[in-house]
Amino acid sequence: MPNYRYKGMGGRLAFLAGAAALGVTIAVVSVRRGQFTPALAMFLLAYALVFGAFFFVAGILWSSDIALDEQRISRVLFGHCWQAIPWGQVALVRVVWLRDPQYQRRVRAFYVHRSGDLRSWGWPGQGRIFFRETVENAQDLLEQLNHYIRLHRIPVESVQDGVKTASDHV
Repeated sequence: MPNYRYKGMGGRLAFLAGAAALGVTIAVVSVRRGQFTPALAMFLLAYALVFGAFFFVAGILWSSDIALDEQRISRVLFGHCWQAIPWGQVALVRVVWLRDPQYQRRVRAFYVHRSGDLRSWGWPGQGRIFFRETVENAQDLLEQLNHYIRLHRIPVESVQDGVKTASDHV
């Protein structure tokens, strides 16, 4: 089962770690300078730690590898599958265009929806797998995805500039 890794994941993780560290540093410096009451300072420190950790974990999860095989599409993190949808449970593949600030251009993003959950938002693992075409070997990934779409007769919906069109491939 080939894994498709995101390009530039190290840079994204470094940015997220830096943002979390900056939040904690600001809270600690504010406490040391006595700018806040102790209760408010502890609240700000806890806030920085919790939300810094949340965004760091979310960034790691949303940048995990994509894996396709005969049975399923899955997300793999450090060699362990943490999210999978069997092909028989895929209800729809939705293709949308997003602006990717790292590449300074619009890129395609894909939502693979499990039967019964066609939302396009939410925490990873809640019934859909999201990924962008900014993975290594993106052309191979899309060819594999199209193969399974044809094999399992999965509908594809493309959304561009607010216009939805149905298709049989991504």
